[in-house]
Parts: sequence; structure tokens; C-alpha cells
Amino acid sequence: MVAESKGRSRCGSDHVIVRKGTMLKGAVSDRASHTAVLAGWVALMVGTYRRRKARSRTRQARLMLPLAPPTDSNPVQGTPTELVHNLFIGQDVPASVGASRRVADAARRVIAGISAPHLPVDTLNEVADRLEDIARTLGPIEHMTRWPGPLGAPDEVHRDPLAFEWHPLIGPSHPLAPPLKIERDGDHAVGTATFSQVYEGPPGAVHGGVIAAMFDVMLISAASISHVAGLTGTLTVRYRKPTPLRQPIRYESWIDEVLDRKAMVKGISTFDGEVLAEAEGIFIRILR
Repeated sequence: MVAESKGRSRCGSDHVIVRKGTMLKGAVSDRASHTAVLAGWVALMVGTYRRRKARSRTRQARLMLPLAPPTDSNPVQGTPTELVHNLFIGQDVPASVGASRRVADAARRVIAGISAPHLPVDTLNEVADRLEDIARTLGPIEHMTRWPGPLGAPDEVHRDPLAFEWHPLIGPSHPLAPPLKIERDGDHAVGTATFSQVYEGPPGAVHGGVIAAMFDVMLISAASISHVAGLTGTLTVRYRKPTPLRQPIRYESWIDEVLDRKAMVKGISTFDGEVLAEAEGIFIRILR
């Protein structure tokens, strides 16, 4: 005869203990109790998520400040045809900047020429001799950063007209820049660039890495317009079609969402009305 003893479980259901095993008469009740606890936990998590989402939307609304009207002290703002970055234009170009741009234009032609394959040896040697002389002339000059202020001081950067003059992608005085010209159109950034064979990847098309670099500066330009500029956290590019060389490529970027210190920005590149590539990035603002 098997001895049995009846008791109560922690959940309050009757159960019977057998010498060689345990049989739970209230298994169904226990399962229902556990299900109720799990449901309560899920409801708590959902409620917490919704409250956090609501707070994020509130913070987002606070971060999306209205754009200031164009003023002399705030050159980033302006009309749809004004440059996003405070570069010298027209008759305002100082003599030193004009000379620097002249050098950069000449250097671009040199780079384009020497990047051509199968040049005659005599031509290459002559070019090398001249470039070595130029390198000796520039060698003693101290190399300094182009930034006027410390990292995380975007206001000071945008107010200095020289901050982007030597930018590697948009700087008119940088010989490696196509350059990319970026203008403001409302709260969107619109850029145009024409790429020579210097930037060739696949036959007749721009290298994918160059395309990604252009998107990086385009997306951060849109963030600058909306006062949420920061450092690149992530950048994702989807290549739909080859980007042709020697053709005007149009870029456009805009803010998709802002959460706390993160700005989610999207953009596209087009030629002749067709989308060539799409990009989206997350930019992290630096707290000072």
C-alpha cells in the first residue's frame, strides 16, 4: 500500500506527494497561475515601453528647434540657394583664398593627368622632377589642422569661413575634393558634384567608397540645417545603379527622426531623374 500525504502548494493548489514521485493534481491551476504572472509581466513591459516612447517624442519635439532667420552672425541659415557651409563666394573671396583655390584647381588637373594609364616614360619623369621641386618648396611649411576650435564646437566651426575651405569632399581649396557643392532647400540639403576618372571604380562609374563618403557629408549637412549635427554613428548605403562619371550628380538629404542625442537622416543621389543610391545614417551629438 502506498502512503500518501496531502498538502498545499505555494500557489495554493492541492497536490499529492507519492513516495516514488510527485503527481500534481493542480497542474492546470498552476499553469493558469503562471500564465497570469507572465501576462502581468508582459503588460508591465509594454506599459514601460509606451511611456519611454512618449517621453522620446516629447524630447524630439523639443530638439527640433525652429530654424533661425538668416543673419550675419548665423551664416548657416538662408535662402534655398545659399550654401549650407559658410564658404567664400563671389566678390567676397579674399586674395589668399583665391590663390589657394587656383592651386587646388591646378592640382586637380595634375592628379587627373597622372592617374591616366600608359603615360610615356619621358613625360612621367619630367612631371616627377617638377613635382619634386614643388614638394621641396612646400616641405618646410608647418601643417596645421583646418579646424578653428575644439571638437564639439559646431557654432564656432560654421561661423569660420575657412573651416570647410580645405574639406576633403566639399573644400574648393582641397585638391582631392570634386568638389561637392551643398545648398539649403528649406530643411533639406541639396548637393551637386561631377566626378572625373580620378574617382572611377567600376568601368565608367564612381567608386562605391566615394559615393558613401559623399553621403556622409550630405547627411550631416541636413543635420546641421536642423541644428542636430554630430559625429557619424552609422552609415548605410544602398547602391541601385552605377553612378556615372563626368555627369552632374544630384544629392538630397533630410532629417527622418531625432531621439535624444541621435539624429536619423536619410538621403538619395540621382542622375537625370533616376535614383542611383540611397543612404541613411545615425549621427550622435557631442555634449559640451
